[in-house]
Amino acid sequence: MKLCLVCLASTQSGWTDHFATICSGLAERGHQLRVYVSQATMRSMELAAIGNIQIVEYDKNRFINSLKEIFKLIIKINSSDDQILCVYGEGPQHALVCLFSRIPLVSHIADPISHLGVKWRERVVFHITKVLMIISAKKVFFASSEVVESAIKAFPLLNFFGGLRSKFDIVKFANLIQFEPAAELIQSRANGIKNWDFIYFGRMEVYKGLPIFFESINILLNDGYSPRILLISKDLEGSKVPYICQQISSYLSHEELGSYLAQSICAVFPYLDANGSHTVQISNSFGAPVIASCVGSFASYVQDGVNGVLVEPGNPSDLAEALKNVIDNNNYFLRDFALKKWAEDFFSNKKSTLQLENIFQKVLD
Repeated sequence: MKLCLVCLASTQSGWTDHFATICSGLAERGHQLRVYVSQATMRSMELAAIGNIQIVEYDKNRFINSLKEIFKLIIKINSSDDQILCVYGEGPQHALVCLFSRIPLVSHIADPISHLGVKWRERVVFHITKVLMIISAKKVFFASSEVVESAIKAFPLLNFFGGLRSKFDIVKFANLIQFEPAAELIQSRANGIKNWDFIYFGRMEVYKGLPIFFESINILLNDGYSPRILLISKDLEGSKVPYICQQISSYLSHEELGSYLAQSICAVFPYLDANGSHTVQISNSFGAPVIASCVGSFASYVQDGVNGVLVEPGNPSDLAEALKNVIDNNNYFLRDFALKKWAEDFFSNKKSTLQLENIFQKVLD
């Protein structure tokens, strides 16, 4: 297939890493790709073996100039002979590309519902953007069936008049190519070196539920436990972090994060709400099972007793019990090499690529 893929993210993140992973998988399958990215997205593309990548000078702080560049991009797309346009991103810049494209469109929506803590103005823009993308697209793909159901609930009028279930589809988030070289650090676990019982990595945002984690840690301390905990976040200043936690507040490379995961028994994600997530894949790649709230794609991505355990969201007592079970060795998970091998298959990029190919074929049929 001749495919055009677009991601104009304003910052490098797990989403831009996953866009590069998608491009890499499609290229390996022999498709002809024309890829347009922002400078931020380009930083994720280093390991994606793709020749035809063009940078769009998109900068959200330079609105007029960026708007001109977006419409130049739209003209290029519409004058090409590409069979499918795939837009990966959900900001207003992506909605504009979707709205004015004349090529059959497949779009990705990561978060159909705003997370807790998002300001109302951002929520309004967020919702309008999603509506435009859904209306414009032939197909929209999400990370799991749970996210599809949340999208159906989020857009009841579109579902009633447009039959969204036939338009919505699923592509599981795959292992990120950026962590593949770093995954060799799993070798360090062969010596049984575990410097931390639990590790958390991510931003300090309301929906990620860190205060719940802190409450559960205090429960453990009151019950006589002394867990070894590492928190990796740039935003922890001023928060009530239990004294027992070690903190890293700087940006880490993929290799550095992988190294810390390889030295941890279990990763913890006490989210209050969620949609898709790459945290399970990243943790499992380094042999670390996860404790995660049963929200969003965690419900599909965490297999109890295999690569982790699910807990009730917003319940510090339930989370504390899961933490105790890990310390007391009352949980059985795949770990280290066994978990890494399992995750390579369960989160296979080849399988996710086939799911996306099937969506493209449905649009062309």
